[in-house]
Amino acid sequence: MAYQQTATIANVEFLKSSGGLRAGRQIRLNYGSQLAPAQLQGRIDPALWADFMGQVQVLADRHPYMAKPGGKEYSNWIFAALVGAVIGLFCFSPDAGSYPQWEAEVSNMLQQYQPAFNKSGLTLSLQHNREFWIQIDVSRVAQGIPVQY
Repeated sequence: MAYQQTATIANVEFLKSSGGLRAGRQIRLNYGSQLAPAQLQGRIDPALWADFMGQVQVLADRHPYMAKPGGKEYSNWIFAALVGAVIGLFCFSPDAGSYPQWEAEVSNMLQQYQPAFNKSGLTLSLQHNREFWIQIDVSRVAQGIPVQY
């Protein structure tokens, strides 16, 4: 989450958005492959960052929010709407994909990149509250590069 970023924390967010009827659902990333967050400038090799963000984009394209709903999802949504109409409580997920499967894919990717990020004093983790983001923790001193406040 952008508001949680500090001098020692950078977050790559999977931002849900809609491109309207033609483009449909989209997942945008708050950083691109060309430029790393300010917290990582001078700490991480630009080629490593570009490769990492390329993999993050692949995961964004497979985000459960992007999955096309099938008959099962439509049935669940209709059932939830009927129950909601009777008891006045509407509670259902509009996403058709599998979050546990996607989270496992993200975790595997982070484990692959962790050794390279460790060399720069960076730690990767997948976080979520309502939305998902990759948190990059910056050690206070790594390779003689102090954190700027």
